[in-house]
Amino acid sequence: MDLPTIKYKNKCSVPGCNDKVSKRHRFPKQEGLLQQWLHAIQSPKLANYNAAYIRRSCFVCSQHFSQEYLLYGTRKGITEDAVPSLNLPVAPDVASIVPQVEDHVTENPSQVCSFINEPSTSRSLQVIPIPENLKIANLDCPLPLQQSLENIPSSHPQQIKSLPLCIKKRRSILEQINVTRTKFLSPRCKKLYSMQIREIVKTAKMQSKINDFKTRLRNAEVMINSPTHLKFFETVNKTTEMFILQQVRTQKQPPHGRRFSLDEKIFALTLLKAGPKVFRLLSKIFSMPSRKTLLNVLNKLPLRPGINKQLFRSLECVVASMEENQKIAALVFDEMAISPSVTYNSSLKCVDGLEHCEQRSPRIATYANVFMLKGLYRQWKQPLAFTFSSGPIKSVLLKTMIKKIIEECQVIGVEVIATICDQGAANRAAINSLLRDTAEYLQTQGIENRYHGFLIKKQEVVPLYDVPHLFKGIRNNLMKYNARFTQNDVIKVAKWEHIEKFYLLDTMDPTRLCVKLTDAHIYAKHMNKMKVSLMTQVFSWNVGSLMKRISQWSTSRSVCASFHHFY
Repeated sequence: MDLPTIKYKNKCSVPGCNDKVSKRHRFPKQEGLLQQWLHAIQSPKLANYNAAYIRRSCFVCSQHFSQEYLLYGTRKGITEDAVPSLNLPVAPDVASIVPQVEDHVTENPSQVCSFINEPSTSRSLQVIPIPENLKIANLDCPLPLQQSLENIPSSHPQQIKSLPLCIKKRRSILEQINVTRTKFLSPRCKKLYSMQIREIVKTAKMQSKINDFKTRLRNAEVMINSPTHLKFFETVNKTTEMFILQQVRTQKQPPHGRRFSLDEKIFALTLLKAGPKVFRLLSKIFSMPSRKTLLNVLNKLPLRPGINKQLFRSLECVVASMEENQKIAALVFDEMAISPSVTYNSSLKCVDGLEHCEQRSPRIATYANVFMLKGLYRQWKQPLAFTFSSGPIKSVLLKTMIKKIIEECQVIGVEVIATICDQGAANRAAINSLLRDTAEYLQTQGIENRYHGFLIKKQEVVPLYDVPHLFKGIRNNLMKYNARFTQNDVIKVAKWEHIEKFYLLDTMDPTRLCVKLTDAHIYAKHMNKMKVSLMTQVFSWNVGSLMKRISQWSTSRSVCASFHHFY
């Protein structure tokens, strides 16, 4: 039983070819190869069309290509250097045509023999009458006969080939089983054929990548071994060298075609963190990764609530190259209120936005807590952990986090000698609990407690409170209570009403001395107690010096006599 065949609507452009079932092939885009096709076909009809029309509307069937040019099972069907060479209109042989022409001219000078190409490969002669005054015997024509005969195509494919064969012959899988289309295969065979085609495509892509890497490797070797490269890059560091090579490699590429290494992305991410405006300016001048690309790199980092072991391993590599005094640091921690929000993390298949301290809980998080190391002798800082809590963090959990983080820091070689935080209720409770634990431990060991802080693995850590918060606490307490202090063995009292009277004296005159003081600095109902600038401007050197001067005047001595010593 014969398999059904497909009939093509597009006619073959070779003169005399009536084939309707062979695969059609478009004319090539290369101008030189296109001229070879036209020269081989010798179609008078195609001589009237331009190259664009020929490429778009004209075809040549597979009957005119030799087997070495055919690629079965592919979309294109032929190699890149294929030229039609079979079943073409054939010109007569030069050696046999010239004697016949000369004999015929001697017998009848008014007629000449003309060679006609027929659809079949047969040859025929047609006698065409010409004027008697034209001398055929002397061959008075624009081109010599030998030169014109050189343009006649040969019928042998070995004489047509002019380009080297750069693509190996491929035998079609379907051809081996005498099948022309996959629709004639069984479902099982179709599946196996699809798997084989996928493997072939994958192998071709891999081979293309290998060739690309080989080319890049050769170019890199040439550049690295050049004397100019060696002389220039001996004077710059590795980061500068990487940045310059990045610009040389990617400047000529389109923005969406640029590829960057991981080190280049990390360097760009450092610039983005230092200043978004600076990064935008540099992106207009240099070839830099986009902000979205850098955020995708950042999102790949395994940052989850709790103590991040990966950060400690990275920090350990950096600490190993530090000097001993540069390893001394302070642990800074704080909390802030966040807007309740719940999102689904598709990559980790979990819900983000819930409470997560030591373990996850179903309560929605409203506070975030961050722990960070800050170098004391050398200015460096590194966030280490963060947690989410429903409401302010509990002092018990905070105490546990402080101990674990300090112990991890001691393992990697960082010496934590202090903790810094604000005067929140949970912070004070956790610090006091650590101090009590240290006192109880020393008491059980029979050791006198001469430490100013608490012990973590026999290493003292001094708790400190944030200085701006300390000043705000002094201001808030002074608004409720009087401050008693001793100076030169004299007990003195500072009151907030002294500040209020000084403010009234200053505002009575249009030409004020302390123009920055407002009602928001003095009166509680107008005051933002969390704003540090309102506190620092009240306790400034300008206000203190003016109150000292006013205290020396007899009319206002009772107002500022004691308070100016408080400064």
